[in-house]
Amino acid sequence: FSALAKVGMDRAVADLPDGLGTHLDPDGGPFDRDQQARLALARALLEDPPVLLIDHTLDSLCPEGVKAVAQALDSHDGTVIIVTRTPHVAQAVGNRWLHLVDGKLELLEGVS
Repeated sequence: FSALAKVGMDRAVADLPDGLGTHLDPDGGPFDRDQQARLALARALLEDPPVLLIDHTLDSLCPEGVKAVAQALDSHDGTVIIVTRTPHVAQAVGNRWLHLVDGKLELLEGVS
């Protein structure tokens, strides 16, 4: 449950009929998109990867989800690369950003 707790999903999973043993619907139900994104991140954090690539998974997070994910990723020892179209996610999580503009990368540091 520690990975779930890091992303604020421990309570939601514990409240399921069979807890961790509950089978989810093909569309991720009963969880909403925010919870599905946090659940996906918890799965990734289980293995404590040296490099974590998150590709648009966090775009659907609500403000509470962004806060939980930011805290989880701040405590991750590895490198985290986030691809997002949602600037508020990048601002909450990262401290160095690469911004793609007209096919060119711009490095933005210390913006958070």
